Amino acid sequence: FGLVYEKGIHGESLFAEFATLDPNVLAVKLDGCTKEDYVWGLRVGFITFALKGASEAQLKVLEDKAAGSVRSCISNASSIGQHLAVAAFAAWGVTASAGVRSWEPWYDTNGHVINAHGGGVMYDDGAYWWYGEHKVYGEAGNQAWVGVHAYRSTDLVTWEDRGVVLKVSDDPASEITAGCIIERPKVVYCPNNGLTLMFFHFEPKCDRATYSGGMVGIAQSARPEGPFRFLYATRPCGTIVRDQTVFVDDDGKAYFIAATGPKNAKLAVFPLTADYFDFTGEKFVIEASLRDEAPAVFKHDGWYYILASDCTGWKPNAARYLRARSITGPWERMPNPCVGTDPKTGLGPELTWGGQSTYVQKLPDGTFLALFDRWRPEAIHDSRYFWLPFSVKADHTFEIVWPR
Repeated sequence: FGLVYEKGIHGESLFAEFATLDPNVLAVKLDGCTKEDYVWGLRVGFITFALKGASEAQLKVLEDKAAGSVRSCISNASSIGQHLAVAAFAAWGVTASAGVRSWEPWYDTNGHVINAHGGGVMYDDGAYWWYGEHKVYGEAGNQAWVGVHAYRSTDLVTWEDRGVVLKVSDDPASEITAGCIIERPKVVYCPNNGLTLMFFHFEPKCDRATYSGGMVGIAQSARPEGPFRFLYATRPCGTIVRDQTVFVDDDGKAYFIAATGPKNAKLAVFPLTADYFDFTGEKFVIEASLRDEAPAVFKHDGWYYILASDCTGWKPNAARYLRARSITGPWERMPNPCVGTDPKTGLGPELTWGGQSTYVQKLPDGTFLALFDRWRPEAIHDSRYFWLPFSVKADHTFEIVWPR
């Protein structure tokens, strides 16, 4: 069947050994949906009985009894059984492959391609909200002609389209007039006022060609589903900021983290006020950073981490990360955490499998999900996504592994 066994692994099912072991030993073999799908197509499972010395009549009774309980799972796949198998394959705790799909479009529940690039995820009241840039077709695809799109899911796999939650304005006098730049939207909930805040890299329309604006835009909503109302754009502490993210610590304090200065020379941490509407005026430069962009911040076991990329425009490069015992530093520079090669493309850690970090989402079991964009500058609206699960090790390091 084309099954592959590692060297030193028993190449035959142990069922054959037990099938003729003893007349008092009933051997039962369960072929699960992962093997059945690999060999036969989407068949959800198969059950085989064996008993030394048993007659055909005895085995027929066993088969009939089993068929009465699981008739839809023997020898053919019912639509119900297939649905359960697909759901199991899609569960993050079962397999990483559901989140890869790096060369495939991701579709929402309406069958439309998900349009949420450079995005981030917020968990709220049993649901995940995915916010991202809505890209359009053509040479102007990277400019904001629509706004920020949102999707909702309860399992991180099936996404419901919730529409454009922050719309650009048709008014030429508006700061967020159509044709400006809105990138890497990140959304957080503020427990101190019950509002939902959105932060994004903002370039006024007049600066879109040079990215010389270097600002952060802030919008608010009373609900995760929006609509969000644009508040203002600024340079925190007078600093040029571009690729950015927002992190809320365990104590509810929030921090804005961004690539700053000419050529994104250094990352910096800017504490937010208690209502998340403004900046405290403090600025903590991460001296260990060196032309890092696309920051994705997370925390585990008292340690803070920033997953990032080099500054090579739309071209992929090797990922890197930093870690610290305090969000304000000092930070330690760490090596590329990526491991393994995408067999479809031949791309590996040296180019982050052709992707760039955008966000890290903590999962209920304490593991994490690293979100990447695979940019296609020649057709930016058709850029793709891949998400990979990972865990932090006991020595406070981590690896993100491409699944075999």
